Amino acid sequence: MVDQNFFITGLFIFTAILIATVIYILKTNEGTVPAREKLARCVSLGTALIFIDFLWCVPISQPIAPDFIVPYIWPLAFILTAIGYKFSDFHFARATGGFLILTSSFFLTNLWAFGTPESSIIAKFFALFCILLGIAGLFISGKPYLFRDWFRKFAKTPKLKLATAIYLILFSALNITLAITLL
Repeated sequence: MVDQNFFITGLFIFTAILIATVIYILKTNEGTVPAREKLARCVSLGTALIFIDFLWCVPISQPIAPDFIVPYIWPLAFILTAIGYKFSDFHFARATGGFLILTSSFFLTNLWAFGTPESSIIAKFFALFCILLGIAGLFISGKPYLFRDWFRKFAKTPKLKLATAIYLILFSALNITLAITLL
C-alpha cells in the first residue's frame, strides 16, 4: 500500500496524461495518420517508457520473487530494457500496454485503502474504468499493431474517436472527483 498523498498525486498525473491523450486523439485526421502510425514503433520513447515500467515492477516483484532472484531484480530491469531495445518491435505500443496494465493495477489495489466507501458509486465506476484500462493494456501489449491501427480507425471513424475521447474524459473526471473526495 502507498501513501494517500502519493495515490492522489498519481490520480492528478494520470488525469494530465489522459487529457493530453484526448487532445492527441482529437487532432488525428487523414493527414496526421502517417506520423501517428510511427508512434507505435518509436524506439526512443518506447525504451524510456519500458524502462519506467520495469522500474515500477521491481518493488512489486521483490516480495513474491524467490530469494535467489531478489538481488538480481534491479540489474534485470536494466538488462531487460537493453534486450527489449535491441530485439523488440513496436516499442512504444508494448510499453504503453505495460504502463496501462501497471496503472490500472496500482489504482485498483489502492482504491479502497484510504477509506473510500464500498458503496460509493464513484469508486465503483472508477474500478470499472480501471478494469477496462487494464484490458486495453493487455490488448495493446499482446497485439501492438492494434495501437497503430487505432489511429487509422480514428481518422476514418469519427464515432470511434469521439467514444474514445468521451471514455478518457469521463475517466479524467472520475480521477479528479476521487482525488477531491480523498483530500
